[in-house]
Amino acid sequence: MEADYFWTVYDLDISEEERSRFHGIKVGFLLDEGFVLKNKPKTAFVLGKNSTGKYLTSDIAELGSVIIAGGDGSPLYGDDKSGRYNFTESIVAEYLVETMPNDDRLILIGNRIDWFNYKELPAPYVTVIDEPTEALQVLNKLLCSELVDRRMRFEDTWDEDQNPIRSIGAYNRLMKERGEKELPYILVVINNLEELIKKNREETEEVICRLADLGKTVGVCLVVCTRTVSVEVLTDWMKRSIPAKIVFRLKNEEESVAVLGISGAETLNGKGDMLFSSGKENSILHLQAALLGSDSMDEIIRFYTEKKLDWRASAVETKEKG
Repeated sequence: MEADYFWTVYDLDISEEERSRFHGIKVGFLLDEGFVLKNKPKTAFVLGKNSTGKYLTSDIAELGSVIIAGGDGSPLYGDDKSGRYNFTESIVAEYLVETMPNDDRLILIGNRIDWFNYKELPAPYVTVIDEPTEALQVLNKLLCSELVDRRMRFEDTWDEDQNPIRSIGAYNRLMKERGEKELPYILVVINNLEELIKKNREETEEVICRLADLGKTVGVCLVVCTRTVSVEVLTDWMKRSIPAKIVFRLKNEEESVAVLGISGAETLNGKGDMLFSSGKENSILHLQAALLGSDSMDEIIRFYTEKKLDWRASAVETKEKG
């Protein structure tokens, strides 16, 4: 049975007519055949294409946290918007396909519309939170309970050479060697940071920055999305704590400088045109983002909830039958 969903990856220099007939790349081919993510960790995701047509990837576990900034809008329906939300959904979809139905967890925070369909996915794998007060409670619980528990596990664990364990990667490798249970990754995706800031600016800033500072080593990863890049929302503390940035089209040069430290994001074309900075190097990459249409995401959710199948297994089954 063929998995009826796909990725959309746009070429850099194509006409509007060609954009409207976007070329689909099957999820099974992209992930299981290793078209882009071959020999990559399960937390890897596709950034997009560069000007030479090369696909580039990143790893949310390696980044630890990332800010995604830019306007809303779907490039799949002909409007001239940035593509930020579609790109965020592509990260979510890749994480789901790679990790479910393992113990790895996904926490989605936004308004009642942002992640509505994701509520159909089973808990505890996926948790959808649409109330700012509840969202802050969950983030604080991660910080004060989950992170502390994981760090204590590391402190109580030594490898065979009596070296202390300092990261989730080292811990899970050791657990795998011993035949014991590995620690799951937890990916937290905050859509529209503005809403949490409006509820409680100081608490939101502190919990996000502390999670960003402490979460990477213990496997708690953070994606923070925002339309607004003013210092009242995207604070200086946040930008220091989360050095990795993915930026779609912004309104003006001042906004671009505020996020990236340079101008340029105001000249992006929209529809997935983006700039990426890992925060570890001085270079900033200009890419065409990997985008996922809302219809495709609906199909992924429906495929899993109705069929009760492991998506990766179904993709392998499709490959074998093909």
